[in-house]
Amino acid sequence: RDVKGETSWLALLTNDYWGEPMISASSHKSYRPLTVASFRLNYQQHGGSVEAYHAINIAAHALCSVMVVLVTAKLLQTSKRASLIAGLTGILFAVHAIHTEAVAWIVGRAELFSCFFALISFLSWQYLTDTLLHGQASDDIAWSSLRVALCSFISFISTLLAMLSKELGFTVVGVIAGFGAMKILFPMFYKVQLPSRMKIYGGLLLLYIVLCGVALKLRYDLNGPFFPDFSQSKDNVIASAESTTRFFSLFYLPYFYLLLCLWPSKLAPDYSFDSFSLVSSWYDVRNVGSLCVLCALVLYLYVAMRKCSNEHRVMRVTALMWMIVPYIPSSNLFFWVGFTVAERILYIPTVGFCMLVVTVFDDLITTQVSDESSSIDFSTADDVDSPIEPPAFDVEKQKRREYRYTVYTIFAAICIALAVKTVSRNMEWASEETLWLATRDALPRNVKAWMHLGYNYEHSNRLDEAEKAYKKALKLMPDDYMLLCNLGSVYMGRNLYDKAVRVFKKATSLTDRSAGAHFNLGSALSQLKKFHEALWNYRQALQKEDQLVYYRQEVHYKTYMAMGTLYADNGKRKEAIDSFQNALKTDPSNPLNPELTFRIGAQYHLSSNHAMAMRFYKQAVSLGSRERNVFNNMVAIYIDKKQYSDAIRVLQDMIRSDPSDQAARNALEEVTKLSRSKQ
Repeated sequence: RDVKGETSWLALLTNDYWGEPMISASSHKSYRPLTVASFRLNYQQHGGSVEAYHAINIAAHALCSVMVVLVTAKLLQTSKRASLIAGLTGILFAVHAIHTEAVAWIVGRAELFSCFFALISFLSWQYLTDTLLHGQASDDIAWSSLRVALCSFISFISTLLAMLSKELGFTVVGVIAGFGAMKILFPMFYKVQLPSRMKIYGGLLLLYIVLCGVALKLRYDLNGPFFPDFSQSKDNVIASAESTTRFFSLFYLPYFYLLLCLWPSKLAPDYSFDSFSLVSSWYDVRNVGSLCVLCALVLYLYVAMRKCSNEHRVMRVTALMWMIVPYIPSSNLFFWVGFTVAERILYIPTVGFCMLVVTVFDDLITTQVSDESSSIDFSTADDVDSPIEPPAFDVEKQKRREYRYTVYTIFAAICIALAVKTVSRNMEWASEETLWLATRDALPRNVKAWMHLGYNYEHSNRLDEAEKAYKKALKLMPDDYMLLCNLGSVYMGRNLYDKAVRVFKKATSLTDRSAGAHFNLGSALSQLKKFHEALWNYRQALQKEDQLVYYRQEVHYKTYMAMGTLYADNGKRKEAIDSFQNALKTDPSNPLNPELTFRIGAQYHLSSNHAMAMRFYKQAVSLGSRERNVFNNMVAIYIDKKQYSDAIRVLQDMIRSDPSDQAARNALEEVTKLSRSKQ
């Protein structure tokens, strides 16, 4: 509704990502008004044309890649290799296959926007840092003050925009806080003279953190008294595991994510249920990988702190912060989230990952150069006439050049391989079927892959394939309510009503929130002519909640419609009219439903209440109905009342709307004859 413009622009500030009011108990609490506003503008300009939505996502990813280059270059601004390192980092970020979900999936725009504004915020803070801590005493004070104020303002506003795009964007506050702390503490730790403006810098950093804290409190208050509970979510298997398994699995998660970044061979849009295998004991071999990640982190920090120049030290620690800080909210360490693993949440952390990878390659080159340079003997020989052998020096130089080319070739090969994987992955995202087929192949035990394949087959009327897919999913998860309902719907489509009844009955026994299953069960029983059982299940559907809260109103509408049809088929006109009128009140898509209005009129007609029937027929016509039966019934009532002129007028309207309607022409001749015979 928010995207289609059915609500006001101000409603975007109080609704969640899916259009539910934030204070509602059923709200998912995902607050991304800026992203929703971009979808709304897309819809206003291009309607349902998906190309325009994808174009915005691709442009946003390109801008993020450019921002990665600018941020990296600014971190190494005095280094001779700054441009090269920044360019390689941007290329790696642009082609990495792990970003496919965020870019190819339209709703992944939240990740793209939040990353873009987070990078703008950090870059602005870098310029502020440069002005205050690295500026010259001779710099114009007024200009410097204006630049500091402008950078502070842009950084804070960009942080807010990142948060309004997606909650993870707010983690840039932690990155900036860590970056600022480094600038304050490193000179003290390495006994370097503190810049004269350090106190001003520290004060601005503290002010930024406080203002962001106030913004976070206001965002927290938007949730109202209700908070989503993911502790028993089937999508997050760690949350419901016992404590030992939970500990080892959380410890293993960073290693799992790092593998996805290093070797993205098997990617999936969903890792729920058994797709992610829990680590349940200390002797599981995967714990070795988790320990290796921890050791690598400690080693990297040691090298950064002890072996690097100040600028490269800041670069490496900043890369780690970009990797770690944005990951923390989705890590399940401090609160449960609605998933175990999700590729899209790696979009911001891979900014740091790409910086880290490129710095490692750069270290391979610079270490070799420095080692070999230090091994050259520049001492003066005793005999000035001793021959010098320049060819030996040329051989060493050639070796260094070949070594650099080898390192660059390896890096280029990695980027090309990632680009090929990205293109291949985008082809898998071309349609629902190709996406879930690829997911099934990558993760055969992925329940959602089989479920979505079944759903896709069902809506393509490939019911045999849909049945097989749903049954495969049920083998992996036998007591899943939604899967049983979907399989029952397939049986309904194949007219296998007895099988549908058995499946729907099992679904209703699994949960009290089974309104949809009771409705489907009633529909199957009505096909088997079991009037009273069907009616009882329809009433249960009206009384119960459904697992999908937003589906409740639609269930009510469908149930009232089905009850009305059931009553009508069994000659209970009054009950049918009441049911259709209740359906008219609960129609979620069109409260002025001409078809439903006609049905009510038809029941009055069959009850010989011609006045009420005519009232509803006319209302149906006024609502735009061109249903032939509406006009035929109106003509029948007019003839029955001997109101031939009115019958003739209706028939003439029918002929005007469809000049080829020969039946209406024949009826017009007959009614005209009757009218003349009565005169």
